[in-house]
Amino acid sequence: MKTQIAIIAILAGTLTACQKDEKTTATAGTITITVENTVDGQPLQLETGTYSQEGRQYLISRFDYYLSNLQFKNSNNTIFSVPNSYHLVRTQRNNNKTTLTIKDVPIGSYNEINFAVGVDKNRNTSIVQVGDLDPNNNMAWDWNTGYRFVVLEGKTKDNLGLVFHIGTDENYQTYTIKLPKNIEITAGATTNIRLTANAAELFRTPNTINFSDINDVMGGDNAKKISANYKDMFSLTVE
Repeated sequence: MKTQIAIIAILAGTLTACQKDEKTTATAGTITITVENTVDGQPLQLETGTYSQEGRQYLISRFDYYLSNLQFKNSNNTIFSVPNSYHLVRTQRNNNKTTLTIKDVPIGSYNEINFAVGVDKNRNTSIVQVGDLDPNNNMAWDWNTGYRFVVLEGKTKDNLGLVFHIGTDENYQTYTIKLPKNIEITAGATTNIRLTANAAELFRTPNTINFSDINDVMGGDNAKKISANYKDMFSLTVE
């Protein structure tokens, strides 16, 4: 019995030592990105929120898009690329926020984030599904190869339907945002970032969208206009 107790004690001590060693030698932390969908500073409310474009009132019933290929650059200009980074940001009826959890971020001081809206060329035509690239998410085209990058649907107050489905490689938009302050990633800790998207920017600068002229877009020059507009859609804060 004494021998058994001694063995158990040794094993327990070894396990505890291993756990301490793992904590001591950890070299990564976590970043959570809270993506908040808004319209001109107000939380986006599906079906119930009323918004204005060129003096015309409209409602939004769906607003979904892909954020992909996240990268973080540290103060030494070393870039950490998040593997299989394809994240579907989907607005819910009672929730305009999506949380992305990025694990295993190497420790360091980071001052820049890079990402894209859409799916890059290699994955857009690939049958290999990673991240949120699942056709069951209702973001794959029914009539063409590839994914919808951005989907906004709704209607004007006078019942004109709004359908904006933006995809294809030419509308893949990349972003580089300098962080307002460096984020310090430490072992085992979590850092929070808030990324705010303004859906109204799809219809503004540099191309003003008048719903009387453009209200149903699934490709062509009008899709290019929308994708150029959502280049200005995001703002970022470090919490």
